[in-house]
Amino acid sequence: MSEGDANWDGLAERRLRIEQKVAGWSRDKSCVDDVVQETMIRAARYRGGLREEQRIDSWIDRIAWNVLKSHLSREARRGISLMEHAELDVAEGREEDPEIQFVEAVHWVSDMEVESCRLAALLEGAIRTLPDHERRMIRAAYTQQMSPAAIGELFGVRRALVKSRLYRIRQKLRRRVIQALGGAQC
Repeated sequence: MSEGDANWDGLAERRLRIEQKVAGWSRDKSCVDDVVQETMIRAARYRGGLREEQRIDSWIDRIAWNVLKSHLSREARRGISLMEHAELDVAEGREEDPEIQFVEAVHWVSDMEVESCRLAALLEGAIRTLPDHERRMIRAAYTQQMSPAAIGELFGVRRALVKSRLYRIRQKLRRRVIQALGGAQC
């Protein structure tokens, strides 16, 4: 068996589980098929970098979620770019695409549908409750769009430590937002 074949071991058996998971996130069958296929390709390609083999299911779920977000983002951009052409804007029957509005206006948080403006307000409130150093770090990463290396220099910590701290801060924010929505904590 070649090294490339070894990366597929156990992935084919997980395909149905991935399909079911993605189908819960999107009702569009063609989107589900595209996302599952791309997820399988990426999982096989990057399988060698997976350090903890027992975490493969959660690792594949994260790949599938990221592929779905990219897919929806691409679809939304494609629809918006078509609508930006002046000749199409003045043509009869060019109403806004409701699917594009849906992608921009609503997010799913712990199986709850939340409007973007409400989610932004809850997230901002959760950020304000963080200790000062955590608040500054998360704002540096997302508001100022600094790289982990630059944040590490600013805070005097290693890049890898920045990544783990940002992960813990994001988890804390997620728990607080879910709590504010009245959902069960994960």
